[in-house]
Amino acid sequence: MASPKFDAISVQFSKKIADTVATAATAGTILTVAERETYINLALNEVFRKYWAGVQGDSKKFLEIFPELLRSFQITTISTGTFNLALPLVPLTGTIDPTASVSVTGVNTLFLTELEVGDRILVTGLTRIVATIVSNTSLTVTQAFTDVANDTSPEKYASVYDFFKMIDAYTVTSPKYIKFLDKTLRTVVITGTNNLYTPSATHLIGFELEGTLEFYPAASFNAQKVKINYIRKPVNPTTGEAFVNGDTRDIPFNAIWSEEIAETAFRIWQQNTQERNMVRSEV
Repeated sequence: MASPKFDAISVQFSKKIADTVATAATAGTILTVAERETYINLALNEVFRKYWAGVQGDSKKFLEIFPELLRSFQITTISTGTFNLALPLVPLTGTIDPTASVSVTGVNTLFLTELEVGDRILVTGLTRIVATIVSNTSLTVTQAFTDVANDTSPEKYASVYDFFKMIDAYTVTSPKYIKFLDKTLRTVVITGTNNLYTPSATHLIGFELEGTLEFYPAASFNAQKVKINYIRKPVNPTTGEAFVNGDTRDIPFNAIWSEEIAETAFRIWQQNTQERNMVRSEV
């Protein structure tokens, strides 16, 4: 079972509606598996929105409540200084020489820190999904590689479909903080009409736009690794879709929130049931 927290909430929720099931993959007499999943995902987003509104959008206070929702990824921006959050490729440390096997051995790799189970890696033109991570130089994939050439620059598809809000960022190769500004100042930065917002090699500036991050001056980011810290929202980070039972990705909330999520799902179900009963009584 790869999603124990989500699956436990599914069983917990089934008990609250008197439709008890033994496992998350079992249909009840009141709700199907898919229907339970829908209510749980609605609850995940409602809990997220409730606490975000409660701190009035204060990222620091929000992360004090949900430190597990802080996530990071590392990128190398393209020469134009823009980075697409939709499906970016992120370089991995070391080299990988695939063989005709599900077992993958790296040289000078950092699998434990740079990868998670469920990540998609691109090695010598072949994309595979990480199944297990044994050590920094050993992992397995869900489908065997073919015996292709050694890849001296393997990559992974960054899992940032769960991107909600930027926290901070800095360059890794030559450590410098990147100051992210409100997007309303983008024209000022580009035109250089205000010295306070003039980017330089020592004054790096970034913007969080819809689905894109922009960095200025662009030339300062060539071949630079950049670490991004952000708040993640409760969706599958590899697809942006809702969570399902037995998936390779589990919900980001810690288990201590399971009761509140299950209770929220129960309340949403109650409201929907009452509304349906009212409609029927009026017919």
